[in-house]
Amino acid sequence: MSDGLIVTATKELIQMLRPGLIAASVLLGWVVAAPRATARPAEIFIPQLELIQQHLPADVIMRLPSNIRLADTDTRDLIVQIYPSEDMGEITVALFTCDRSPHSCLVGTISAAAASDNAQRQFIDHQAMATPITLGPEIQGFLREGGRQTPPSRFSSVMWRQDGTLYTVSFRNQERSNLLRIAHLMATDNQPLRSIGQ
Repeated sequence: MSDGLIVTATKELIQMLRPGLIAASVLLGWVVAAPRATARPAEIFIPQLELIQQHLPADVIMRLPSNIRLADTDTRDLIVQIYPSEDMGEITVALFTCDRSPHSCLVGTISAAAASDNAQRQFIDHQAMATPITLGPEIQGFLREGGRQTPPSRFSSVMWRQDGTLYTVSFRNQERSNLLRIAHLMATDNQPLRSIGQ
């Protein structure tokens, strides 16, 4: 598959996943302590930071986790791809295990979007089928689990509002605990990225 086809297929996959990447469940006993210092994004993102900032919409702040751990994947082998959408006022960072087939190789996505009418509607739809969770002081997220959707999805997601930006983190269902951890890190111990391309 050519690079152009991979990019197109991945964008289509991300659009399919975004509206409803999971269904409600009960989250019990997940308590995390707020970190005391900020941390820079995880090493796998460092080579892409300038590109991310160049493509960030002016009114969007991007947060990336300071660490990523996955159950069945060596994160050092992950491939990071950036998918900006200027007309939608958002940017998506996608993680893959290979560069051959985006549908089968996609591990997860991290998106930041301006609080547009369309993004607000997606947030409301997400909340309606999600379980509220606490990500940090006065920061409430909403977890939707893929296995509880109709039809079931391979991906679960957390969505929340912070800094005037709407964030969505989506990972494979088997990474549920790591999904929650990544969302927490993004909300609490992260150095936000701002646009340098405007």
